[in-house]
Amino acid sequence: MPHPLLDRVATYITLAENEAQEFLQAFTENQVAKGEYLLQPGKVCQHIHFIAEGLVRHYHADEAGQEITCDFTPEGRFLTDLMSLRSGEPSQYAFIALESTHYYSIPRGPLEQLYAKYPAMETMGRQITEETALRISHQAQAFITQKAEDRYRNFVRQQPELVQRVPQKYVAAYLGIKPESLSRIRKQMMDAEKP
Repeated sequence: MPHPLLDRVATYITLAENEAQEFLQAFTENQVAKGEYLLQPGKVCQHIHFIAEGLVRHYHADEAGQEITCDFTPEGRFLTDLMSLRSGEPSQYAFIALESTHYYSIPRGPLEQLYAKYPAMETMGRQITEETALRISHQAQAFITQKAEDRYRNFVRQQPELVQRVPQKYVAAYLGIKPESLSRIRKQMMDAEKP
C-alpha cells in the first residue's frame, strides 16, 4: 500500500526496501484537530513534520500581540522552524492546524543519524531546504516588487487548492493587505471573468 511520506521522498531519491522501512520507523504518526498546535508560540521546535493530510498556518505575533500569518503548509510538504530546530532556542513562529491534520514527525537527532548512514537522504534534506528557501525568497521579493493585486493573482495561480481552504483574513494577512482590500480585488477578478 502506498505511503504518503515515501511517495514524497520518491520525488527526490530512490530508497531500497530496508532503507524505506528504517526511514518510516524513525517517524511517529500524529493527528491534531482544527485549531490545535503542532508548534506552540515560544516553544523550541524539535521536529521536522511531514503533512500527510490537512493544512497548517504559520504565524508570529507582532509587538502588539497581533498574529501575522506568514505561510501555509498543505499536505505533501515538510514543515519545521529550521532556526529554532538548529539553535535550540524558542521559535518565533507557531504552527496551528486550519483543518484536522494527519502528519508524521521526526526529531533532529534520528534524522541526522539517517543522514550520516544514507548520504542520499542528506541530499534529499538539502533539496527540500533549498526548495523552501526559494519559495520564501520569491514571497519576500513579491512583497517588494508587486502590487497587492498581482500578489493575490500569483497566490491563486501557484496555490489554487488553498483559495477555498484558507479563511480570507489569513490570505489577506499572508499577502500583506487588509481584508477589505482583498474582497475588492476578488470582486474585480470575478467581474473581469464574467462574459
